[in-house]
Amino acid sequence: MAGTKRIAKGADRSGPSQIEYQIQIALIAEQNPDLSLKWIQELIKAKGETAEQKYTFG
Repeated sequence: MAGTKRIAKGADRSGPSQIEYQIQIALIAEQNPDLSLKWIQELIKAKGETAEQKYTFG
């Protein structure tokens, strides 16, 4: 759990938000084993963008 707190602080997220983020990654990776971690992180980031904001992958 200490690692999660350290990562959350660096990512500017709360501990519970970081755990939720890691669970999202795990679920997507489990369902899509061919996707890289970087790609999954970009998908989650894009999903969080509002419709008014344009997100560019990469």
